[in-house]
Amino acid sequence: MIEEVDTKGAKKAVLESVSWDIKIKRSDRRMVIKSPRKPEIKLKGEEIRIIVKSSKTELPFFNVFNVSVEESEEGLLEVEIPSSILFLEINTVSGDTTCEGLSLKNIKSVSVSGGIEIDKISSREAFFRTLSGDIRINSSEIDKIVLSSVSGDVKIKHSFGREWDITTTSGDIELIFPGYPNARILPRTMRGDIVTSLPYILEGKEYVFGEGKLRISVKSASGDLSLRSETSENEYVKRILRMLYEGKISKEEAERLIKELRF
Repeated sequence: MIEEVDTKGAKKAVLESVSWDIKIKRSDRRMVIKSPRKPEIKLKGEEIRIIVKSSKTELPFFNVFNVSVEESEEGLLEVEIPSSILFLEINTVSGDTTCEGLSLKNIKSVSVSGGIEIDKISSREAFFRTLSGDIRINSSEIDKIVLSSVSGDVKIKHSFGREWDITTTSGDIELIFPGYPNARILPRTMRGDIVTSLPYILEGKEYVFGEGKLRISVKSASGDLSLRSETSENEYVKRILRMLYEGKISKEEAERLIKELRF
């Protein structure tokens, strides 16, 4: 089924599913919905709501983590949203969520066991939460992120912003930067390891890379935190030597950083 929908000036889209996967991308025209069967569509004021109902149960998403499901069915709901949609919310139980190529003011995605994948997204704010599903953010620019997962892993690659708050219980966290990071990271782990070969300055409990413009708070009970960059080793050595020349680190600290880099 393929259907074009007139959003009639709606600025917010809400998508809900139990076990169906949801894939969202940008449309150059009206909203386009593709699915094996027609979902329920509700338009009220500036909000459009698209719901894939289970064959046996309603979708009480007032608290998504307390949803009771008698029977699950697999399917894929594809939605192309126009540029007039600035606020996006996706709720699933076991279905995966994929968002690609969107420009928004706010995005929220919540799932129990489904994964969340964000690719080439621009947004002022974002909220992502899962229990066991993994969260992947790639090539995106999001000013403020609040992200939490219990056992799912988190991977953020080639993305930029101003303030990120990342929390897991046992899930590992991996941050990959396209060049030398310009970030200030405050890790709060109880038993997890912090793994990085990138040169940094330790200010109190904060790991400072470059000017530290991006502030990242990382909290995990037992998950590991890994930071790496795809810049060549020679570029790191040059940066360490420049930090030494500018008096930001001592000769001993420079030797230690270069030694760790080549370990």
